[in-house]
Amino acid sequence: MTEIIYDIKTKTLKPFTYRKPLVFADGNGELQYEYSRNQESHVHIKKVIFLNLVGYEKQKRVDEKGKPMKDKYGNTIFTKGKLVSYEPLDCVNEFILAKHVEREVEESQQTSKALTHYFRFILDAQAKWDSKYDNEDYDPLIDPPRPAWDKFARRKNLRATFMYRDAIKRATLNGTGLAKTTAVSYVRSVVEFYKHHLRHGMKFNNPPFEFETLLINIENSGAHMRAYRCKEIQSTDLKLIFAKSKQNDGGKLPNARRDLKPLTNSEWKEVKNILVHTKRVIKNVNREEKFVSLPEEYCLLILLYRYTGLRKEEGASLHLGQVVRPDMKSTILRLGVGDQYGSLTKAPSSGYNNKSRRTIIPSSLMLELYNYSKSPRYKKRLAKFKERCRAERKAGHDAYFDGVDGVDENKQYLFISNSGVPFFKKLEEINTRWNEVRKTAAVNLPNEIDAVVHNLRSTFAVSAFRTLIKKIDADEALKIVSAFLGHEDLSTTLLYLQIAQDKPTGDEIWEDVLDYVGIFDEESDLDDLPEFEEAAKKLRG
Repeated sequence: MTEIIYDIKTKTLKPFTYRKPLVFADGNGELQYEYSRNQESHVHIKKVIFLNLVGYEKQKRVDEKGKPMKDKYGNTIFTKGKLVSYEPLDCVNEFILAKHVEREVEESQQTSKALTHYFRFILDAQAKWDSKYDNEDYDPLIDPPRPAWDKFARRKNLRATFMYRDAIKRATLNGTGLAKTTAVSYVRSVVEFYKHHLRHGMKFNNPPFEFETLLINIENSGAHMRAYRCKEIQSTDLKLIFAKSKQNDGGKLPNARRDLKPLTNSEWKEVKNILVHTKRVIKNVNREEKFVSLPEEYCLLILLYRYTGLRKEEGASLHLGQVVRPDMKSTILRLGVGDQYGSLTKAPSSGYNNKSRRTIIPSSLMLELYNYSKSPRYKKRLAKFKERCRAERKAGHDAYFDGVDGVDENKQYLFISNSGVPFFKKLEEINTRWNEVRKTAAVNLPNEIDAVVHNLRSTFAVSAFRTLIKKIDADEALKIVSAFLGHEDLSTTLLYLQIAQDKPTGDEIWEDVLDYVGIFDEESDLDDLPEFEEAAKKLRG
């Protein structure tokens, strides 16, 4: 009998618009349907990732001589063979689709990743159970039941949900697993998945977790007739909580958030050398690491993140209406982003509105962007973008253009891929290129660069803080940089300030602020610059 290895594979659907069907009876009493003409009832779905259970023949891995390979414990190593089965995980896909249709969520990528991680854990647990117990050795009165997503043991620690939570927590704490925030998000998605099925009447032999409903009385403002309102909160015992760390490598923080850590001087020096000079990175090509060229667009985009403090979506959605030819009389210019300027600010799926704001940009970097926009390379990509828009319209893919972050075919986006796709539609690709940059830069450093793209934003923030604090008091610096970053709550920006005020040791915090053009150096007085002076006066008032 052929043994089978199971795995979870994903399938991504292109963006589409869900139109609400309306059912009615015709003159003959037969049921008919038509789609709602109310545009507000339509749901624009950016991306749907469905899960599938895939089976492969179990084969022994052999060496060059055809002999079975073994691990360090002497066990035979098996690998995937021929594909033998492929079926959708309806229990998951139904839940993901319901999130889009019922709750009008545009993107559920994180949920799909979490459930892929969870079901792969269950498959691994089942494989271990199968290798330990067979029909002869298994005793249902003594031995634990086989792990499953829809059947649970009486004891909590033997249920797949709690086994998953404990395993993911151990792996995170010992450094071999996910980041803490990702781990918490994954467990939360698993809870949400089971709540969906419980709400729809699914019965389990034992509950996946226990939960209770709490009623909290909240005091209303003076505008309400009632003094208090009641809020219902559901709480479960399937929670993942990590102890808060009081210290990290970048300074003292309430919790060790990696995205708040700026790059050090030596780290940025190596990164900048790649972006400005070599423009080459190490990439895995056919399982072999090779030096390849880093596209000019990514060099400019990463520099833009570092010297403006823009979020990933903001820089990726920049268009020619925001790019000007600077006269170079001033070292900095103001750069507007958001709805007022026709660009994005933050992912709409996060619930953040497309609020407009202005930050700063080095004049020399703006000149580089302007020169690139006039290059034959950019014009060729812009032509491909227009061609792709025509093809998407012709194919009826209206969702490509709908939604808050839909593509505007009348705009001339600055960062466009070679296939004509705007970069803000390929944010994962930006992460991939950044990972190549930081890993290449780390070759000449004693340690790896533990940073994501967002760390360039915090590098800008901390550098600006450290310089402004030398010229004005901390409160004024906080307001100015908070406006640059677009933080609605000053306490968010204050976390950056805590790093900036902490006395650095060695090469912890980059002090050469905007050294690419010398914007914030000792010889340049920011208040002598008209644009900055005007912004500073408004914020101080």
